[in-house]
Amino acid sequence: MRHLDIATAKPYSVIGLGTWQFGSREWGYGSEYADREAARIVKRACELGIAVFDTAELYGFGRSERILGAALKESGGVDDVVVASKVFPVLPTAGIVQQRGVASAQRLGVRRIDLYQVHQPNPVVSDTTTMRGMAALRDVGVIDEVGVATVAR
Repeated sequence: MRHLDIATAKPYSVIGLGTWQFGSREWGYGSEYADREAARIVKRACELGIAVFDTAELYGFGRSERILGAALKESGGVDDVVVASKVFPVLPTAGIVQQRGVASAQRLGVRRIDLYQVHQPNPVVSDTTTMRGMAALRDVGVIDEVGVATVAR
């Protein structure tokens, strides 16, 4: 597996695994999928050298983060993979971003989220306000890298 040539604490594979479906009943996936198949998918992805696992607090209202965290723990932990998540874009003020980042880390079962992203910009809350929350999370070690997932300008 190839990796990006970027200065980060962990190597980012050029292919990542998105986990929107892991906790989302609206996709038609039930508890057997969440309890068994998701862990098999994560394990196989790790075997193939995929090192980036992406989720969001919005996916299944936090279930995707919990399922991914458990699957990564079962397949060897998070030391060699990049765990990425995204903050829900409604009212992303600094304080709320901080609360949501801590809650995501807890659901994922990690001390630090490797890449925490703004899911999409909010037209009412300035990027500066949102990024103050991201900076605070980074300063206290809850997140490592900051990104933006969906931007259309």
